[in-house]
Amino acid sequence: MPTFRAVLFDMDGVVVDTEPIHEEALQRLYAARGWPLADPRFFAFKGRTPDEVFGELADEHGGAADELAAEKHAHYELLFEQRGRLIPGVTTFLDALDRASLPAVLVTSGRRAEVARVFARFGLEGRFRAVVAAEDVTRSKPDPEPYIAGAAHAGMPPKACLVVEDTVHGVRAGVAAGCTVAAYTGTFPPDLLVAAGAAFTFDAFDDLAGRIGV
Repeated sequence: MPTFRAVLFDMDGVVVDTEPIHEEALQRLYAARGWPLADPRFFAFKGRTPDEVFGELADEHGGAADELAAEKHAHYELLFEQRGRLIPGVTTFLDALDRASLPAVLVTSGRRAEVARVFARFGLEGRFRAVVAAEDVTRSKPDPEPYIAGAAHAGMPPKACLVVEDTVHGVRAGVAAGCTVAAYTGTFPPDLLVAAGAAFTFDAFDDLAGRIGV
């Protein structure tokens, strides 16, 4: 196992267990609009920015992208208050990185307002050296730009960084940036994550800690 000098985290599905909440909120939007859930792009939306998702939906079905985004977000807010939680073991893993003097950077396709909400809800302020959010890049995952920016914020070359991801788009972004990617199996099956370029998969943060020796 290479010696990593920084760890770059996705947020949804890696730090906070929101992927099922985002999925159900989008399902509620589809149901309210009478759109078929058989839409082949539905699962391909995971790991992409809201602007991309709702822009495509508006182009396909009509309506304004910002109105669709607001409707879905209203469903999400209700579900988040009911079910939002951290991924088990993530704070213990962050503690281990801190003890090892390995900087952690958050690299998310979400907006900064959502990052702030998650940080406030779960007391994560100060746990990451920097945050790269949707507003901070011109090209989103699977483009490498977000993880190249994350490595720069960590003060390390991408090859010295471990990316922790859970989506196919995210894995591809990390690999294209030149990072090594560890893929958490909470959102996609391991075979799809490995096919996208993940160096290995894990299903618990204590396993990841053992793999990288922290």
